[in-house]
Amino acid sequence: MKTAVAESKISTRGMRVAIVSIFALVALLIAAGLGVAGPLVFGVLGDPLAWKARALAGRNATWCGEAHRSEDSRRISDCVENSFKGHEAFRARYTIPTVDEWGAFELVGTRGGDVYHVSLLGGRPDGRIDMLDYQLKVRECPKPILFKKWNARNSGMSCLP
Repeated sequence: MKTAVAESKISTRGMRVAIVSIFALVALLIAAGLGVAGPLVFGVLGDPLAWKARALAGRNATWCGEAHRSEDSRRISDCVENSFKGHEAFRARYTIPTVDEWGAFELVGTRGGDVYHVSLLGGRPDGRIDMLDYQLKVRECPKPILFKKWNARNSGMSCLP
């Protein structure tokens, strides 16, 4: 009889912890949507761009890195080209800050040889993403795949014409 009572108390305590955890997570996600806790949530869980890119590339894709438009990103671009030539899945992110919003895109390659340009616009100038007002676009790169370098150091790249 004591065992059944003890199990009942444990399961009730466990349910309380689960419910409080769910409410805390929902509150944190709402705060992220309002821009209050965005860096915390996205730092741990990733952002919509990362979620989509991971879904396309697969779990074991090579992470080539992230570069801002003004940075030298030759190492990242070389990783993209080598991964593509080696028929390996890959991801590389290029951030594009503008005057009034933040954006980024990822080049995403699959083992099957498909390459995608996944872009996210709608971030605020401080780098936070407004979860209620952003645009995520997925475009398949035209075949044959031709990577184009685009910054002054000839190191950033895209696959779109």
